This record gives sequence, structure tokens and C-alpha cells, in this order.
Amino acid sequence: MSLLNCDSWREILGVNKVSVIESVEVDQEADCIIVNVRKRRPTKNRCEICSSNSVGYDQG
Repeated sequence: MSLLNCDSWREILGVNKVSVIESVEVDQEADCIIVNVRKRRPTKNRCEICSSNSVGYDQG
């Protein structure tokens, strides 16, 4: 399997530049790929649709 760059993983996973892909692992036993993704810190409390800032945005 060839290594893919970050932009390729973003496209495959459907995540935008607001997200950080922390790691990509291949589990050959389970025949799957494990990807850890998180939001960037400045955008942590922002709506993903309208980008409005709110301290307690969408608790559930």
C-alpha cells in the first residue's frame, strides 16, 4: 500500500481543513484503517455549518 498525503486522506474521509488528521494506522488483523481526527483549537467551539462562535455550542 502506498502512503497518501494529508490532502488525499481529507478527500477520502470527507473532512475539511478545520480538522487535523493526527494519525493513520493500518490494522492488518482486523483488515481496516484507523484514523484519528480532531478539530483545530481555534475552531473548537464553532458551528461547522455557519462558523459562528459559541462557548457551549451544540452540547448534544
